[in-house]
Amino acid sequence: MGDDRESGFHERARSGPIHEYVVALRETWAPAKRLGATQTELARRGPFTEGTVSKYFSGGLIATDKFVDTLLTFVTTPPYGTVSFFEMATDQVTACEPQRARPPGC
Repeated sequence: MGDDRESGFHERARSGPIHEYVVALRETWAPAKRLGATQTELARRGPFTEGTVSKYFSGGLIATDKFVDTLLTFVTTPPYGTVSFFEMATDQVTACEPQRARPPGC
């Protein structure tokens, strides 16, 4: 149980399709985060509240299409992203959405 809390996953996102979806969101966000982007910056881009962004990344809420679009735009727009990353991120996030049929590996 401590590992789940440390990783920041909401209890409903500890396993299964929601977990895999949250992992895909986090992997999409990771390159921008490594370059110094903050969830506050992302929230302002939406506009979303910081708490809502946090809940999307923990699995407490399923991200809206608007958030996913905002995230993908954010991570592909300088200074945080590139066009080639956009294509990979779009495929990864949309393929792992919980309401869609899941391909192998999601």
